[in-house]
Amino acid sequence: MHKIEAPGATQDNRFTEGDPSSGVPATELSASFMNAVQDELANVIQEAGLTLKTAGTETGDQLLAALNAMGVNTGQFQDYSALRTYSTGEVVRGSDGQFYEFYDRDQAGTVQGVDPTDSQNRPHVWMEWDGVKPGTTIEWRSETLPEGYLENDGWQGAPRQDYRRIFAAFGTTHGAGDGSTTFGMPEDRGEFKRGWDNGRGVDPGRSLAAHQWHAVERHIHALPTGTGIDGSGHWGVDDQYWQHTNSAGVNNTPSTGQTAGTYHDDDGDGSPSGTSWTPGNYADETRSRNNAVIYLTKI
Repeated sequence: MHKIEAPGATQDNRFTEGDPSSGVPATELSASFMNAVQDELANVIQEAGLTLKTAGTETGDQLLAALNAMGVNTGQFQDYSALRTYSTGEVVRGSDGQFYEFYDRDQAGTVQGVDPTDSQNRPHVWMEWDGVKPGTTIEWRSETLPEGYLENDGWQGAPRQDYRRIFAAFGTTHGAGDGSTTFGMPEDRGEFKRGWDNGRGVDPGRSLAAHQWHAVERHIHALPTGTGIDGSGHWGVDDQYWQHTNSAGVNNTPSTGQTAGTYHDDDGDGSPSGTSWTPGNYADETRSRNNAVIYLTKI
């Protein structure tokens, strides 16, 4: 391409509108210059694999489409273009407004002409992108799992290639799978989480991700007697009623489901009164109040 050299051009080869009042002519558009411009633009469009439009069919965006297809516009989060070649990890905005990442499960390296809004192309090629770092565990409260996550269900057959980013984060911490092509996912179903002690000394002797069985801290229950206690509002057991529990007839044949407890006898008649006595909640484990959730890991 060359600068304008036609009659009326300035000394530095630029266009001018001229000045009729002073006799300065406008720059002429020479055929050689216009052809040079046409060839330059047409070559870019054709190099991108596009077919030039014919007169009357121009859409005004062929050059832009060509630049996108050739990777000139390489910024993340741009609108998806079927003409552009994408590399692993790039994020685009689909025609539905959702952002998608070129996950590239099969490690092809690049992709072109594969629409991320087509569910048939997800999540092995494209995957919905929400900005969460691969390997991050999140809490989820719906049985409909989001795209791009695996449940922490202890699966020991997770393919190391298909889920390479989780494997890069976890390694074989949660199981080695078959030892070569698969690995283990965490088993978080029915479990609480606890921060790793990591040398603090509150919960020593554990490695990261180690499972811990439930337990009740060793303790005693103080039960006062009635001796020497005067006044209302103090309750205990009279000394004369303390007996060995293995004595005949004294709680030696308890029934399943029965429990013992203490209560207020505000009116002194030997039966519960005042504040209601609730024996408590009993189960096969020690636990706090809780809500059931699903733990997921970002692919």
